[in-house]
Amino acid sequence: ATGNSEANFGSLASFLFEFEDPLRKIREEFSNLTKIIGEGLLTLSMSYLKNTTMVVMKEGLLNLSSKPETVQYPVQDQLYWELTHLGEMTLWIQYGALCCPSTLSITGMSDLLKHSLTQGYLLPVCRDEFLLIHAEFQNLMKEYKDTVGKANKTKIKDSKTLAVERSGQLHKERRTYLRMELANLLNFFTDCPGLLGPKIQLLWATMALSRDEVVWYFRHTDRKP
Repeated sequence: ATGNSEANFGSLASFLFEFEDPLRKIREEFSNLTKIIGEGLLTLSMSYLKNTTMVVMKEGLLNLSSKPETVQYPVQDQLYWELTHLGEMTLWIQYGALCCPSTLSITGMSDLLKHSLTQGYLLPVCRDEFLLIHAEFQNLMKEYKDTVGKANKTKIKDSKTLAVERSGQLHKERRTYLRMELANLLNFFTDCPGLLGPKIQLLWATMALSRDEVVWYFRHTDRKP
């Protein structure tokens, strides 16, 4: 209106141009953090790989009546913190590897990523914006011609097959199991409200896993690649 140009227009335009390909720019910015991020993600390995649906069901980790001798004691197990954040771990691993692909050269990291990629085929960005995560990694691996790149191409291809063919059934079974455990917990705490405090970590873990399954269902409905 005054005929004067915005003083910061040039720097803003330059910034937007640099982020025309946001992932590439993020990888450049994070290039010096690869080792730290890779080692940090690897600390999740034991927690993330062991806490599968089958293990949780088999060991009755969410069932208070499976170990009646301990029912009166508070839950103070790191395991329930891990279960509470299991869904977030999937995002940490996938975003970490996507933004710092060099982490995949660290021993154990590619197996950790492969496991996370079998859980689904969409990576949330913001609200209803998603990435087809396997396609992103397949495009990324085209830039790597070494042995590590070839090995990861195979793992990503295998994980995509598992995600598309089996993840729906896997999550359906998980939802069925969680509905049953939530009903059991409701009845248990209704009868014994005094145990809600000592067992609150177990309840939080069950509710967090249930929330993750509801989100997964609506995120993946009618979006199969």
